[in-house]
Amino acid sequence: MTKALNILLVEDEFMTRRLLKKKLAELGHNVVGEADNSDDALDILDAHQVDLAILDINLGEDSKDGIWLGEHIRFNQNIPFVYLTAYETADIVDRALNTQPHAYLTKPFNDLGLKTTLAIAAQQHTNNKKKERVEQLLLKDGRYLVQLPLSDLITLESQGNYILLRTKGGEEHRYRSTIAKMLNRLSEDDFLQTHRAFIVNLNFVESFDTNSVTVGGHTVPISKGKRSEVVEALSQLSMD
Repeated sequence: MTKALNILLVEDEFMTRRLLKKKLAELGHNVVGEADNSDDALDILDAHQVDLAILDINLGEDSKDGIWLGEHIRFNQNIPFVYLTAYETADIVDRALNTQPHAYLTKPFNDLGLKTTLAIAAQQHTNNKKKERVEQLLLKDGRYLVQLPLSDLITLESQGNYILLRTKGGEEHRYRSTIAKMLNRLSEDDFLQTHRAFIVNLNFVESFDTNSVTVGGHTVPISKGKRSEVVEALSQLSMD
């Protein structure tokens, strides 16, 4: 039996969304959030533990269509996603495939097709997780998307639903995520959480005491609850 999944369903047609939710429940899965646009989908991803996302490619006239959302999930969320569409033009298929979805489901779908697609997507994601780690973040810089290597980060600071990223080049970026999600993406050998709201890159530590650590010219607090663990880890560093 396929493992039950917590699923995000993004579909702008109400009747299709309702049918999908019913079929997913019959297959033993749980729809933890529904959205008819990309912005609401991002809020659900922030608020819930999502195992898999089903994304309708056509989400109206907004430029943030399902493919935009798929690209965002690919770089910023460690979950598989499946495209759902009634359109099969070469241009749409090429755009969709370039985001490396875990599966592609064409409307109208049948029960067996839906069940098989979800099982394949979940298994493929499990296999890929064992092989690779995404080493960069996808950020918006004006009108363009840019890739920021994780190794360039020196500190990460929680600011609500966003993270303030500081880089070794002196840049600052606001990135939609949480400290908990970022910890899952960062190497334990290079990054250390010093406080519930702060993570530092150990490769850029300049100095520290029992209350704070200086990284790339920025002073980051060390919480009482993490003091012993953090000071022990920092004491093992060789700082010239």
